[in-house]
Amino acid sequence: MENITLDVTICVLGINLCGKKFVRMLKAFNLEQHVSGPTHKNGNTLDLLITRSDVDFVSNVRIMSGVINPKLCNHHAVHSQVKLKKPPFVRKEITYRKLRSVNIESLPTDIKSSTPMSDFFGMEITTLVENFENTLTDLLATMRPLRTTQSFLGLTHPGIMIRLAKRRKRAGNWKGDGANQALA
Repeated sequence: MENITLDVTICVLGINLCGKKFVRMLKAFNLEQHVSGPTHKNGNTLDLLITRSDVDFVSNVRIMSGVINPKLCNHHAVHSQVKLKKPPFVRKEITYRKLRSVNIESLPTDIKSSTPMSDFFGMEITTLVENFENTLTDLLATMRPLRTTQSFLGLTHPGIMIRLAKRRKRAGNWKGDGANQALA
């Protein structure tokens, strides 16, 4: 965690014993509190901006009195500049099969015809399970081969999300469709 922003009920200004203990605790955990003036109408510093002491991405912290309607809130607004880096896109390769289009009715016939049943008599159970797994894997590979696609993790841009929603709607996989709610 890089920073903490909170509204506390401990006054960190002045000679308050609890406030002094709190500030000592922050220093013990290598944390720094950046708000240096009163943030409450009674002159207390109750709104804090805390970061690790070894990071330097918060600057220009200022208390803006009069920004918030005093009838709505008894605190002043705290503004700051925060230097954040956009996380890099991570490319991920996804491998899948389109299993929804497998013909379930013909599957038992395909399994029986793939390996003669006489080959299985007298085999150990582990060998039978392994052969059955290999048979199913081979059948799936011929019916529905593996497909590979590239995906980028972290794509949450509104434009991309809108395009994905439109694509789902065109494909009939939209939540509002009713029939395909489980697909969306």
